[in-house]
Amino acid sequence: MAANEGIALGVWVRGFPNGPDAMDRYRRLTGHAPAIVHLFRNWTDATGTFDPALADAITSQGATPMISWQPPARDLGAVARGEHDDYVQAYAEAVAEWGGRLLLRPAHEMNGEWIPWRSDPATFRDAWHRLRATFRDAGAANVDWVWSPHVVDRRAAPFEPFFPGAHEVDWVALDGYNWGRSHRSTRWQSFDAIFADSYRRMTALAPDRPVMLAEIGCAEEGGDKAAWIRDALLDAVPNRYPAVRSVVWFHDAPAGHADWRVDSSPGTLAAWREVVTDARYAGRIGAS
Repeated sequence: MAANEGIALGVWVRGFPNGPDAMDRYRRLTGHAPAIVHLFRNWTDATGTFDPALADAITSQGATPMISWQPPARDLGAVARGEHDDYVQAYAEAVAEWGGRLLLRPAHEMNGEWIPWRSDPATFRDAWHRLRATFRDAGAANVDWVWSPHVVDRRAAPFEPFFPGAHEVDWVALDGYNWGRSHRSTRWQSFDAIFADSYRRMTALAPDRPVMLAEIGCAEEGGDKAAWIRDALLDAVPNRYPAVRSVVWFHDAPAGHADWRVDSSPGTLAAWREVVTDARYAGRIGAS
C-alpha cells in the first residue's frame, strides 16, 4: 500500500503521454526517475479507456501509474445510481486483466467549488462505494484507492463529510498550491500555511492510512520559489509530516494558472535537483 523505504516522489508532466518524449525530457532535465507518473483521464473522451500498453510503459521505467479518474460534470448521482455501471465494469475488468499496481484517484478535489463533478457529500460517498464494489466484483485487487480532497481554504469546504470510510481507501491525499502573487486575489504562502491544518484534519480522520500530497506546486511570483521547495520538501515534509509517504509535483504551466514547473527558473531547478537526490525521497510503491 504505502511507499517502501522512504517517500515516493512522483510527477505530472504536461505533454505525457501524447508527446512520448515529454517524460524523457523531464528525466534528462532533472536526473529524476519518478516513482509515480500521474495521468489525468476523463470518462467521456478518448482517454477514458484503460490503456495497458501505457501502463506497461510506465512500469517498465520503475514507476507506478496514478490515474486521476474524472467523471462527467454534475453526474455523480448517476454514478451512485448505477447508470455508468457498464463503463465502470469494463474499466475495472481491463485493470484487473493488466494486473500491475495502479493508484486510482476518482473524482479528486470533490470539496472544491470549481470542480465540475462536485456533489453533496452523501452522493459522493454513494458513488465512491459503488465504484469500489464494482472493482471488487471484477477482481481488480491491484488497485490502490486514493481519496484526494483539496486542502481546506476559502474555496474548498471541509472535506470530512466526503470521506467514504477508512476501509474504502488505501491512501488519503491532499492537493494544495502556493499561488504566490500570480493573481490579484492570491498571496504568497508557506508550505505550513497551506498544508498544516488540513494535514492535522486528515491524520485525525484516517490515522492508519498513508498520506499523499497528490498535487503540489509553487509559483515564482511573490517570493523565493527555490527556498519554498527546500523548506517544503527538505524540511517540512520529512521532519514534521511523518504520515506523508508520497509527494507528486505538478510540472506544468497551464494558461490562467501559474508556472508550477520545476525548471521555471535556474534556482528552482537547482532546488528540485537537491530534492530528487535526497535519500529520503528514494521510496517506491510496492508491486501488486
